Amino acid sequence: MSNVIRFKRKEEVEEKPVQTHVQSLIRPESKNNKKLYLISILGIAVALVLGVRWYWLAISEVSTDNAYVETELLPVNSRIMGFVKAVFVEENQLVKKGMKLLELDHSDVNIELEYKEARLKKATKDFERAERLFKSQAISKSDYEMIETNFIAMQADRDGSKLKLSFTEIIAQTDGIIAKKSVHVGQFIQPGQNLFMLVGSYENNWVRANFKETQIQKIKPGQKVKLKFDAYSEGEWEGEVVEIYPSSGSILSLLPPENATGNFTKVVQRIPVKIAIKSGPPLVLRAGTSAHATVYFK
Repeated sequence: MSNVIRFKRKEEVEEKPVQTHVQSLIRPESKNNKKLYLISILGIAVALVLGVRWYWLAISEVSTDNAYVETELLPVNSRIMGFVKAVFVEENQLVKKGMKLLELDHSDVNIELEYKEARLKKATKDFERAERLFKSQAISKSDYEMIETNFIAMQADRDGSKLKLSFTEIIAQTDGIIAKKSVHVGQFIQPGQNLFMLVGSYENNWVRANFKETQIQKIKPGQKVKLKFDAYSEGEWEGEVVEIYPSSGSILSLLPPENATGNFTKVVQRIPVKIAIKSGPPLVLRAGTSAHATVYFK
């Protein structure tokens, strides 16, 4: 009896280490499985939140960083040829509408005008005398009409010289800033020659945002826009969609694409959208500055 009892105790002694070893192998795996389970649940929750946020942003707004500040660019050129007598502006100078920018030498135009005024004076006297003679029936109607026609032609010729004299002074047609000044005193210029580039004032700038063709379905004039500019790390500007251009930018380029050829590669086109700058920090937004535009649908 004692041997049996002793044997059982020995068996229990041998089984306990085996059970302990098995439990030590199983428990760590169960802990790892629990951690993996929690991580999986957390990952699914994060993915769900991000998916909902992405979907909400997709239906409520659209944005692009392919956007730039634009302004009016007015080339200033001459309508007549001549020597430059005086230049009244410098590069980067702010000018107002009606300000004199440049004056050409007009001595030859003055001589021409004096000659034509003298001819007009004689034609006027001839016409006044013809009127009196025609009323008294001293000359025929055809003679009277011929003298009248000559008088009108002399008037037009004199007015043309006056107009030419006015062209010797180049006046700013709008407010702006002088850029690309390429004229100096004494230089001989031709009609149509570019003398300055008048850049519109900063207050009249706008943003041209080039959205993908897949993004413009919901963009409409009047929608609110949030603008950020790379030139300024802080600050946001409010804008408003003014208009959507009638074609993609590539169609209006110097060399538009020709998709009828055999070498065709499909490229997502960009449609320009004009955005007016409504309000924001009192900072200078220069033409060509990069911007980030976000249009809100709601």
